[in-house]
Amino acid sequence: MLTPVPTSRLGPALVQGKDGAIYAIGGQAFAGIGPGWQYLNTVEAYNPGTNTWETITPTPTAHSQHAAVSGQDGRIFAISGYLFRTGSMEAFHLFSTFLFLLYYLRYLYKVCIKIYKYLHSFFNYTTYLLCLLW
Repeated sequence: MLTPVPTSRLGPALVQGKDGAIYAIGGQAFAGIGPGWQYLNTVEAYNPGTNTWETITPTPTAHSQHAAVSGQDGRIFAISGYLFRTGSMEAFHLFSTFLFLLYYLRYLYKVCIKIYKYLHSFFNYTTYLLCLLW
């Protein structure tokens, strides 16, 4: 049996990311007779392997009735749709926690390699000078 999505909503965008998770982005939720329908900026990721949902970083703007696509670089784009009280469009991207960690580790790896190369050349040069002076 599949775990139900934590946030009931109408009109979310659904997309599968490169990490295999299925993302439910935005939509509308009924808040009651007075307030009516609320636009959501909620983003939830479903992991099919563990049958669990994770609430991740929300989108900058609440959207409903929009589209979402997964880019080749791992970013997920939520495009167009209706915004809260404006009816205009916007495009943005979001990261799952896992993808953000991978990008950060990749950046950290590149920095470490540069430091290693610098120190390696420095010590080789220093050893060379010491040999000449000896």
